[in-house]
Amino acid sequence: MGIKDEYAHSSLRLSLGKDNTTEDIDKLLMVLPDIIETQRLMSRIKKIKTF
Repeated sequence: MGIKDEYAHSSLRLSLGKDNTTEDIDKLLMVLPDIIETQRLMSRIKKIKTF
């Protein structure tokens, strides 16, 4: 990704394409908050930088 390791380890990369369905997106939106929370708890970066 071209960024420092500590940022890469606390990053989440999503890819969507023409084959993704509305149901796929709905499922992602349901599970994404828990994934983000888990990543934040595991992160070595204490200050969360949002873009």
